[in-house]
Amino acid sequence: MNNVYSGELKIMKERELKTGSDIDTRRIPRFRGKDSNERLRKACDWVSLHCPGRRLTLEELGGIMGVTRERVRQIEARALRKLRHPSRLRFLRE
Repeated sequence: MNNVYSGELKIMKERELKTGSDIDTRRIPRFRGKDSNERLRKACDWVSLHCPGRRLTLEELGGIMGVTRERVRQIEARALRKLRHPSRLRFLRE
């Protein structure tokens, strides 16, 4: 499984994540196992482990996963929605 970070996380609402550094990313792998969706787990890996010094494009990530760049964007958006859930957000910020 490739562990990559797809780009800056841009979320506008105050209580939502603004960047990956707003949360303790070491905790993401612990709760991501609760989700059975393999692509969602990979998306969480993108948030928690990124390529040092270089961000991969959505197209590059799509090539790794075998999907289109639009699908990568959708998967990432879904993962971020799940991360913003109040119970998970509380867990990640502790």
